[in-house]
Amino acid sequence: MPIACFASSVASYQSHAASGSAAVYHLLVRGSHVSGWFHTKKNKEGALELPPPPRKYVSPHPPAVPANIAMTSINNGSSAGGIFSPLLPNEQVDYVIVARLPPIIAELEQLEREQSNQLNENDSDHMRHAKWRYRFFQEAQEVGLKVEKWERPCDESRHAHYVYYKVHAPFDVLADRAEHLAIKMPLKGKAPQFEHSNALMKYLAAKFPRITNFFWHGIPVEESSYSSTFHINSLEQFEGSEDPNTFFRPALRSYLVYSLLNVLEFADSDQAININMGVVRMEVSGGVDSHFPLHENPYEDDDPYNTGQLRLLLDKWASWKAWHYVQPLDVLRTYFGEKLSFYYAFLGHYTLWLSAAGFMGFVVFFAGFSFRDQHILDEVCNSNLTICASCSSCDTVRLDSLCSSYSVSYLFDNPLTVYFAVFMNIWGTFFLEFWKRRAYALSYDWDTMSGARVFLEPLRPLFRPDCTRINPVTKKEEPHFRPKKKYIRMFTGLSVCLLLTVVLVILVLGIIAYRVAVREAIFLHGGSYQERAGPVASVTAAVLNLVFIVVLAMVYKLLALKLTDWENHRFQEDYERQLALKMFVFQFVNNYASLFYIAFFKGRFAGYPGNYNTFWGMRTEQCAEYGCLLEVTITLAITMVGKQLINQTQEIIIPYISMWWNKRQRNNLRSAKVSPETLIENGSAGPSQSDGDKKKLSHAVSESAEEYREQRLGLEPWEFDRTLQSFPDVGLFYEYLEMVLQFGFVLLFVAAFPLAPLFAFLNNILEIRVDAMKSVKGRRRTVAFPAANIGLWLHTLELINLLAAITNGAVIGFTSDFIPQLVYREKMGTMTGYVSSLYARSPVSASDPGASPGDLDCYYRDYRDDTGSRTTMWYEVLMARLAFVLIFENFIFFFKMFFAHLVPDIPKKVKTEIQREQYKGEIALAEAQANKKRRKTAAYVTA
Repeated sequence: MPIACFASSVASYQSHAASGSAAVYHLLVRGSHVSGWFHTKKNKEGALELPPPPRKYVSPHPPAVPANIAMTSINNGSSAGGIFSPLLPNEQVDYVIVARLPPIIAELEQLEREQSNQLNENDSDHMRHAKWRYRFFQEAQEVGLKVEKWERPCDESRHAHYVYYKVHAPFDVLADRAEHLAIKMPLKGKAPQFEHSNALMKYLAAKFPRITNFFWHGIPVEESSYSSTFHINSLEQFEGSEDPNTFFRPALRSYLVYSLLNVLEFADSDQAININMGVVRMEVSGGVDSHFPLHENPYEDDDPYNTGQLRLLLDKWASWKAWHYVQPLDVLRTYFGEKLSFYYAFLGHYTLWLSAAGFMGFVVFFAGFSFRDQHILDEVCNSNLTICASCSSCDTVRLDSLCSSYSVSYLFDNPLTVYFAVFMNIWGTFFLEFWKRRAYALSYDWDTMSGARVFLEPLRPLFRPDCTRINPVTKKEEPHFRPKKKYIRMFTGLSVCLLLTVVLVILVLGIIAYRVAVREAIFLHGGSYQERAGPVASVTAAVLNLVFIVVLAMVYKLLALKLTDWENHRFQEDYERQLALKMFVFQFVNNYASLFYIAFFKGRFAGYPGNYNTFWGMRTEQCAEYGCLLEVTITLAITMVGKQLINQTQEIIIPYISMWWNKRQRNNLRSAKVSPETLIENGSAGPSQSDGDKKKLSHAVSESAEEYREQRLGLEPWEFDRTLQSFPDVGLFYEYLEMVLQFGFVLLFVAAFPLAPLFAFLNNILEIRVDAMKSVKGRRRTVAFPAANIGLWLHTLELINLLAAITNGAVIGFTSDFIPQLVYREKMGTMTGYVSSLYARSPVSASDPGASPGDLDCYYRDYRDDTGSRTTMWYEVLMARLAFVLIFENFIFFFKMFFAHLVPDIPKKVKTEIQREQYKGEIALAEAQANKKRRKTAAYVTA
């Protein structure tokens, strides 16, 4: 058989198979709101009875384009080309499905002779996938979608050939789907502009206009309109009903088409209910290569469906030059949908609040130079105490040799950090409460409030039922997965997670052993490094801990995805909740276990000279003479900043490598499939441009615009978008997880590292622009999924905020020297002699059997007498520590609850506007019904 394109053979096969049996139309647009799965029934003769097709739209106003073009039925073009027909100029591409085909298939002749799309056992994978696609697009035609098949001439040297299926949804299909999903649409007439800014922001904007203009992107604010749930019978009451081609914005069109494509069958199943449905499952099964909505061509002004949104995002958002602009959230929502926009809204809100916390942390850190108690430092630097050996192979050291370490420690361990910890816990409460208000305002403005919009979540496209059941609400049969199997799998997954958590704890113990071994090795080696043994061991252990964190996070991410997929959750929300639970628990232990150990356990069970505790034959670790707080600071700084550097390196370098590879692919497409003459003749998706024309580009077009056009030259929009990175299957899960873990670093141990908010702020300034450029330039356009908030991540942030009150109280009370200094000052009235009160004389004498030279005639840090018994000072300090922790935690908890009840989650303005909107919606529906009755009455009288 001569070499030929697979697509041409499939086209021949389709012309034969069009006369064969058609795929059954299983989609009831008026189907169950709960299950999202749809069924057919048989009539008395036993034949399958199909539900009625979608209702046709009749506009009450003349359309903006000729009627024979604007409302052409999908079936008009299907007779000539089977299930495919060319799209008309006024029919925009709502969705693209791509199939990757080999150029030579041995079964092509057999495929051309096929008269039916029924699968056979002897079919090859390519044959089976071709039949899947035929049946899938046949059902797409039956539900009213129009599909055009597009491909380039095959090249014999290529190893693969791509076929593009451009999907267009007529208005009547979109309207019926929007009504089924209870989509809210704007009503006619303008509403009062709802302002998200508060009185303080208005005052600052009026007082400092130059500063305001520096941060303002200059994009006009869209006019507000009241909204109501869409009903086709009330169409004339909605804004833009005069033109059906632009009534639904492009992002919403893609979501409606995506929801339709995921309920179309592509193959039969041996189960009670067919699970072989949806474009997502067909992609996983190998039937198609990819699917996505199209990006706009931002610099193609002749495109009638170019809204200009992408150009605004490129100029005012996804650019390093726009780093100081606030994010154009309304433009984001219009182009990408609510789910992606809520992530950037949260990231911007979080970064804005971090600016205040970072500034305060910066002030507290440098003020530590002045607030250090100089009396304590002078006593340390002038002391003649000999400190006992800190390990079995170590030597004694003089206390005055630790003068520099004490100085660094008191940069963080000073009274200011106590007040800063209180400030940060209050900051966390304010941040979350004001985010709730911000989220409610945005969800109202974007018509996604849960109280006003019904979310009809379908089943996960990858859900695998094993039986059916009668839904207790709808009383309809629906696919089901037996609870016994589900709980067994969930228990197994939980057990695996707990096992890996135990392994992680063992690794933490290994790092502890490494730290002890390094200290002893340095002391055994001798030399001038003995004085720096502690810092060297701490820093290298922190770096090793960072390496373990990064490696284990990658391994566990893959395992968590496999386990959650295996658990077979019914809804996407349940799937994300279980995945978040696994990932957060593991990442919490992975990132914070070492910090908890150093802050609250290290040195607590070390013992004293002559009575040391051992673990695995080695002495247990004990804190340095200046305490464990500095080691907490070092570990936190290395872990947090190191993770940020690694993440930003991955997010900057990898996308650039990907863009370089995509550019290479595009060059291959041009060189292999199109001649230079064709490039000049056809150009890109827009008007053709010769080399001379390209040099005469207007100065108003930026270099990025010229580069963008050059990249698209010779490629159709769907070809260009295929070369971009696909959006992750789990959506924004890892972006949210990264921010939640960063929030933990900022809050949980902020008493030990006041600079944490500043580093987080700087990281997020970079994060916003890097993620923006990935979304706009490096990734395919995501489906515009609706969302009303950031979901379960808000509860995770609240949990961390509550836990931060406990950890910071415990760090100040038990890890820092704040309480011992406070007790000593209250008891003695002065800080003179404070350092001497911290140390006890070793009870070991030379005559004791097995006495170590490092324990003779020396001092160790503890409240004990010469016999090793606790002194009364130890009990006084312990009671003061417990009292402080209880007072600190209860104060923070009381303030959190008081403020949460004092400030309502929903702003008063939003409540008023919601009520007003409901009132306007009821009036609009009543007017529509009255007009319908009047038309019926007039028609009856005329007849």
